Amino acid sequence: MISNNTLKIAVEALKLSSDYVINFYNKKINFKVKSKFSRDIVSDVDINSEKIIFTHLIKKFNKHNFILEERENIDNNSNFTWYIDPLDGTVNFSKGLEIFSISISLVHNNKFILGAVSIPFKNDLFYSHKGKTFKNGIILKCSNTTNIKKSLNVFDRIIVATTDNVNKNYHFSIDDRLNIINISLFKDLKFKKNKIKVVSFDDLTIDLCKKYKANTIIRGLRAASDFEYEFQLAGMNKKLNSKIETMFLMSDVENQIISSKFVKEIASLGGNIDRFVTRSTVKMLKNKI
Repeated sequence: MISNNTLKIAVEALKLSSDYVINFYNKKINFKVKSKFSRDIVSDVDINSEKIIFTHLIKKFNKHNFILEERENIDNNSNFTWYIDPLDGTVNFSKGLEIFSISISLVHNNKFILGAVSIPFKNDLFYSHKGKTFKNGIILKCSNTTNIKKSLNVFDRIIVATTDNVNKNYHFSIDDRLNIINISLFKDLKFKKNKIKVVSFDDLTIDLCKKYKANTIIRGLRAASDFEYEFQLAGMNKKLNSKIETMFLMSDVENQIISSKFVKEIASLGGNIDRFVTRSTVKMLKNKI
């Protein structure tokens, strides 16, 4: 089965990759972009970072499967599968912003075994193993505080809005997402309906604010790579309507490593996602898959 040594090797791989990325960054070396998409670029740093992680892991786990970002996946028909994201935040990295992360995870028989995330310039290493989550070796305890709860500490009433973004590949339809949000908020999390209104929209966010006479947009920041996009978005909204302010709320530390991409992948493989989403969302994901 999986031993503590497996986690040790995974952490070693992350540290090797982190050292490479920091060294490359500090030398201010120009690097080549491999993709044309502004928010989904791939650089030779991504490729080399992944190579470092993969090379370190394959020495010990050469019979495992590997799901990779920058090269073809490796299928050894194993019960063990590694997922590697060599540089989450390439856009930030390319523009000289020290806001990016590196992550890996391991699944066994479709169940999550371990995950680890390095934030190089903060010298932070998060990892989860055997039902416990740690930051730099210190155990973290789950928090019931959500960004919605934080918002209600500032505002008497908030609007939760969802839309169909043409740049995203949604797992659920807009109606399904509205249903999931409503059930999660009012049934699972027990929020009061008179405090929160859930809506969908298909126009500009500032137009939605005008419709409901709102003067503040609340945006949650999860991963380090969220910052640049959210900063630009806030600036554009301010240009479109100078009366609209944007407030950023950081996710609690123990929730910052959660990625919808990985949650969907774990769910599709039959893994346990109870710790990542609400009870009703777990049920709906399983029904969808």
